[in-house]
Amino acid sequence: TGWGFTLRSSIGFFLAFFVGYHGLADIITPYNGTPAGTTAYLMASDGAAGSAIMKNIARFQGTAGGSLLGQLIWGTVVWCSVWGTIGGVASMLIFEYFAMFLYFSSANFGYVGVLLGAYGAEHLMISCQSGDDSTSNVYSVMQEQMLAIVAVTIGDLLIGNTSPGVAAAQTFFSMTETIQQGLQDFFCLNRTQEVLLVGDGDIKRKSSNKSYYSFAAIKDVEFHRDSILGDYSMAKFIGHEAPLEPRWYRTAWRETLWNSVISNAFGAGSALSVMEYAVWEGASKGLARRSMIVSSTMEATAKRLTDRASKVFLLAQKMLTHENEMALPISAAVTDKMMGESSLKISDEDAKLIIEEVMGTLEAPDRLGALAEDDACQL
Repeated sequence: TGWGFTLRSSIGFFLAFFVGYHGLADIITPYNGTPAGTTAYLMASDGAAGSAIMKNIARFQGTAGGSLLGQLIWGTVVWCSVWGTIGGVASMLIFEYFAMFLYFSSANFGYVGVLLGAYGAEHLMISCQSGDDSTSNVYSVMQEQMLAIVAVTIGDLLIGNTSPGVAAAQTFFSMTETIQQGLQDFFCLNRTQEVLLVGDGDIKRKSSNKSYYSFAAIKDVEFHRDSILGDYSMAKFIGHEAPLEPRWYRTAWRETLWNSVISNAFGAGSALSVMEYAVWEGASKGLARRSMIVSSTMEATAKRLTDRASKVFLLAQKMLTHENEMALPISAAVTDKMMGESSLKISDEDAKLIIEEVMGTLEAPDRLGALAEDDACQL
């Protein structure tokens, strides 16, 4: 949260500032601003949410690795000549290119990439005549950077951040809410008003009652693909860190359950995306969907599906975020009811009724150029 981040950042920064101001034995001289400056940069480029131990490893890899690589490149290719200057500029550009490539292309090591680029450039952009970048000075800089990492870590430990397991479950729940909302929108299950949906110009020959017109509120199909993919990618990334964090006082991460629910939820999201695309790009522009919406059997089946999905996804979230040995906070009645429910399937009778109800409102085309033009194929 905002307050948690503020407190963690303040503790880490002022602790590093205090040590740098007063010095630390023979390691850090007084009035040294490197620890506080490094702490501020580490907090500003904190990256995605994740376990504290993974962040600390990435912090050391980025700061120490960037300093060492920058020093090695500077000592190898930078000389006090024209070609040495050209080599130094070219080396820095190439180094920064690969550091930024790592930052933008890797979900796991992006944080390391941006730190490599920042601290590598610090040791590359100095004069060839400078004597300040000696081996002992690089070692001193690494000590100061390590002190900054320790200060930030103390802030993380004192003001606990959201664990990767809880963060992954929250992102997963956001994805499942998008899927459930998409199903409700696709089948227009929230029918708060009634408007004329299906009819034709030859209504004089038929009974003009509500059963014929099939009233329902309907909106154009909306795409949920990008939102589902975004939440899925973030949930997978954070969930990958959950088993790696120390869980001294918490139960082990339920990795098997997590892999099962995230895989099945993504499958449901993919199916929803295909349905939305088929309706939008189909030749009839959603006529088959509108006919499915007014099918009473289809409506009842879709409501059973969304109701079951809501209960299953909520139970999965509670199980994933339950990190102690106490009983799961769910009543025995709800547990017994869910355990007694059978697998949700569309029976042969329901499938037959859906086909009859939908095809009864669709006209048989005279000529088809492709299956995509067949409303029955969309159904």
